[in-house]
Amino acid sequence: MGVGYGMTNNNEKELLKGFLGKELSGILFEDDDVEILSKSSNVGGEGTLDKNLDLAVMAKNTIKTKKVMTPREMVKELDKTVIGQDETKKILAVEFYKHIMRIKNKEKLEFLDKNIKKSNILLTGKSGCGKTFICEELSRILGIDCLIYDTSALTSSGYVGKSVEDIFNDLIVKCERNLERIENAVIVLDEIDKKRSHSSERDTADVAGSKVVMEMLKMLEGTEMNIKGITINTKNILFIGCGSFMGTSEEGSIEEVVRARLKEGKKVEESYSIGFGRTAKSKTPTKELTDEECRSQITKTDIVAWGMLPELVGRFDIVSNLKSLTIEDYINIAKNKITSIDDNNGLFDLLDKKLTVKEEVVEAIADKAFRDRDMGARIINGIFSEIISNVIFEIEDEIEEYIVDLEYIEKLGIIENKKEEEEA
Repeated sequence: MGVGYGMTNNNEKELLKGFLGKELSGILFEDDDVEILSKSSNVGGEGTLDKNLDLAVMAKNTIKTKKVMTPREMVKELDKTVIGQDETKKILAVEFYKHIMRIKNKEKLEFLDKNIKKSNILLTGKSGCGKTFICEELSRILGIDCLIYDTSALTSSGYVGKSVEDIFNDLIVKCERNLERIENAVIVLDEIDKKRSHSSERDTADVAGSKVVMEMLKMLEGTEMNIKGITINTKNILFIGCGSFMGTSEEGSIEEVVRARLKEGKKVEESYSIGFGRTAKSKTPTKELTDEECRSQITKTDIVAWGMLPELVGRFDIVSNLKSLTIEDYINIAKNKITSIDDNNGLFDLLDKKLTVKEEVVEAIADKAFRDRDMGARIINGIFSEIISNVIFEIEDEIEEYIVDLEYIEKLGIIENKKEEEEA
């Protein structure tokens, strides 16, 4: 689904996409649309798309009347490539839907003197759990410009390093200086937890912490910025902050902050009035929450207590906590990667050769990734890339099929030999 959904003629779809560009964001097209637009543009005849004004008018009218993907449909598409994280997928789908509807109905909303509120989102979760990947995939499905920017490199203006303006320099390049695309884009502020600052640092030369955060506030709230001769209004840009929130602060780790808050709340709940000021306490023992359970209950209050400036956290309306991946998740991700290799195996098809990856390899790679899970699911991509590179290096004319099994990846040293591991 997404851009060009339902089009049966790939050549026509590509021509129309090339002409209309980002105006197809999130629109569901049907076969009759292609037929009408193709006839208007004389596709395959003497006419050319980029010079045909009739096509432009018809296409824009079609866009205005066509149905935008619903949040449920977006999640269904995400489920094909993103394992788990159902709650976060739902939240992002709703906010992306609102974002598209606000863009598509700008004039109508102005006429009605109404608005669709923009809600910036803050995603928390350990490294590699899929924070930026979900944003990238949803943007790809909907055809929206999405910039992933590592905020850990940002410093205050006038100091060595990247400034807030550099975010928009990159966005201008990505959107090919198209102002409409720039002002309707999605910006993912990755590693935003690295902008943590302690109260004692506010009046010091904290060039990478609180001072640069202050420069980010107006951008997040909505302001006009003049970058490279282009005046950019940020009020309609959807901002998504991502962070793992690892490490300790003056209050301890984020898990300890959450645990302390919940315990304090429990104390209040357990004490209740039974008349004339007397109180009784529940004798039910309180179960100690695991780190994972604590992470699932992170709030904006916890993030501020952990060390983030309240002004910055306050610019994000929604907090969504991603779960750490289980071994089953890693296996499913590895299976998805195998499917992707099968679907995009162009080189082997060109050479009229076959590549087969055994099921046992999937489980072995998933197990390795799970054991090295500090690096997250992205390690799976690296492992598969290494395997395929070695297979390609060994290509010979006489061999028609290449089989990747457990013995092969053990020989490459990608995983340890199980027998040797047991003996050790």
